Amino acid sequence: MNSTDPKNVVLSFLEHLRTRDFSAAYGLVADDAVVWNAVTGDMTKSQFMQLGAKTLEQCKSGWNITILGLTTEGDRVAVEADGFMQLSDDSTYDNEYHLLFKVRPDGKIFTFKEYMDTAKAIRVFGQL
Repeated sequence: MNSTDPKNVVLSFLEHLRTRDFSAAYGLVADDAVVWNAVTGDMTKSQFMQLGAKTLEQCKSGWNITILGLTTEGDRVAVEADGFMQLSDDSTYDNEYHLLFKVRPDGKIFTFKEYMDTAKAIRVFGQL
């Protein structure tokens, strides 16, 4: 398996999030990356890491992703997925996602866009 292949990088990133190996997941993100989601807008890598820590404080499990579709073209990887988390209060968080990644030739993610049902996210996590 080619560790810098965009598809493999993205699949590794998502697997690290699922297993709560955040240091490995964030290690795949370039220091100058731009991360965007439909609730927060643009974030730096540092802000993304802080958001991840804040969100996961409320979770018992990692971010379990079921990939429904994946398309790779050049440095771009698009993922359609269902996501699930078991929360600390024993409730659950389910959402549907479209994730768009761009991966550099060195295997670092330099763009990550996360589209989701924002009403569901805000209902569970508040206005992040």
